[in-house]
Amino acid sequence: SGEPDVVRKVESLFKEMMEAEQIQPTRRSFMALLLAYRSETNGGAHSSNTEKIEQLLERMRDLSRTTEDRNLLPDTACYNYVLGAICDVASSTQDDTVVAISIAERAQALVNQMEQEEESRWVKPDFTTYSLLVKAWIQVRGDTELSRSTNAHNMTYTALVKLLNQFDDNDDDTQHVDTVTRNDLIRSIIESLKDRSDPAFTKVMKQLTDKMKTQ
Repeated sequence: SGEPDVVRKVESLFKEMMEAEQIQPTRRSFMALLLAYRSETNGGAHSSNTEKIEQLLERMRDLSRTTEDRNLLPDTACYNYVLGAICDVASSTQDDTVVAISIAERAQALVNQMEQEEESRWVKPDFTTYSLLVKAWIQVRGDTELSRSTNAHNMTYTALVKLLNQFDDNDDDTQHVDTVTRNDLIRSIIESLKDRSDPAFTKVMKQLTDKMKTQ
């Protein structure tokens, strides 16, 4: 009994819906299963569930193409839930550089996909998107040959700049994220990066701190 049983029930209902001729799944249907997988992932950071979550996102995209129903395309909230699930695993794999890089690259690929689809009215990377991306790259710790080969330092910096830019974008969810939650996120990011001596990082983190004070 418990949480796994709930996930299996949601999976079963979703399968019945997909197989039924008279019932068309909706974005909300997919989101229900995404949420179920994410809740189970939170319970133990199951990497297999994050793979299911990523596959479900791709399934939405495929179904939208085959049915020509753009209402089935994943929206920003769907992408952010997938990114959040990936980051849940990242936070539980500290000190494993290989896994951390794999997770950060998966997160980056999703954000790249979002940026390529910005013409869609459903998808636009926002404050939550970039804060999650920064958190994923932060997990790639240390100045090792492996971390340098992935250009983790520059990827983290680029994500930070994009996060900073969200404060000047009136269309993004910066205006809707609870101020305390948003500021806590920024503080945790700054704390994680306090050992970076690069002047560029120092400048961006100061700008983020200043934005926090003025919002």
